[in-house]
Amino acid sequence: MENDYTRIWEGTETVVSILHSQAAVATQILITGKKHSASILVDAGDGCLRDLVDREFIFDNLKGILFTHAHYDHCSGLFGLLSFLTVVCKKKKDLPIYTPSVCVEIERQLHLWRELYENRDLFKVNHYRINPGETKSLSNFIFTAHEAAHPASETTSSVSDGIVQVPPSGERGFLYDMQVGHEKVLICPDSGMDEKLFLHAEGADLALLEATLPSENKRVGHIHMTESEARSVGERASSHILVHRGIKSGYFHKLTDENNKNND
Repeated sequence: MENDYTRIWEGTETVVSILHSQAAVATQILITGKKHSASILVDAGDGCLRDLVDREFIFDNLKGILFTHAHYDHCSGLFGLLSFLTVVCKKKKDLPIYTPSVCVEIERQLHLWRELYENRDLFKVNHYRINPGETKSLSNFIFTAHEAAHPASETTSSVSDGIVQVPPSGERGFLYDMQVGHEKVLICPDSGMDEKLFLHAEGADLALLEATLPSENKRVGHIHMTESEARSVGERASSHILVHRGIKSGYFHKLTDENNKNND
């Protein structure tokens, strides 16, 4: 069922399944090439395994995982997914994982998984730390990493005047340009506004663009985009979908009010 957080886009060569993408909760996006049925998972937030199982996904078709960054809502489902592949699927083939260079949260999940299942016949996870501008190929996918206006990890996040700041180059998360056959998909599930986004979106068949903030709630230098900013970038692509939508404001304010009440 499609809603603000779950969508499917089908091109001539690619199927893009937004399994779930909700700010501060979870983001996981599955990119599938029609020709070989191979899939790449982009980010693995909470509930990622459930979302894949609910769709009766064939796990042998998972060729790798790309992470845009290591905030909890984009990577907290990794340990469960690896455990399922170990215990239930009894996976044997290597699984490549691609991340920015600073992703402590992901590294610790990998370490815990290897430690807890050391007595099993584990498949190998090849962890590749890639650099901005670097292009990789995997199965029938070609992807290039570009820096986003967003921290790569909680360890690279800093707060000033109550606002999380965009970190310097080398400490930022990624967006990905992905080529599947003749189709181009821009994947940008977490980033503040950056003029370079217009260039990345130009000529894309599909642009997935984060739209965490309502249009009237913009702060200069923010690590998220407003809906109007995301749509302005999306106009450069043939088609676009807004992802990483914010928690419904009424519910968010209720949580905040309860927290403030309990801390009084």
